[in-house]
Amino acid sequence: KPLFKTPIFATEPPNEPVKRYFLELEDLLAEVIKEAQKEGTLNKDPDAMDLAVSMVALVQGGFVMGQVLGQSDIHQTIARAMGSLLA
Repeated sequence: KPLFKTPIFATEPPNEPVKRYFLELEDLLAEVIKEAQKEGTLNKDPDAMDLAVSMVALVQGGFVMGQVLGQSDIHQTIARAMGSLLA
C-alpha cells in the first residue's frame, strides 16, 4: 500500500520534463563536485555522481518532510548536516 496516493507517487511514472530535470540537476551537481574535488575544496573520496544523487535526494526528501512535519526550517538542518559530512 503506497504511503502517498497522489499519482506521481503511487501509479504514474514521472513525466519526461520532471525526469529530465532531475537527471540534468544530478549531472550539473556532479560536475561542480568534480571541480571542487580537483581544486581540493572537497574530499576526493566520494564518487561525484553518488554525492550529487545523495544531495538531490536530501533536498527533495526535505521538501516532503517539511510538508509532512510542518517544519519550514528542515533545509537548514540538512545543509548543516551535509556541510559536516563534506568537511
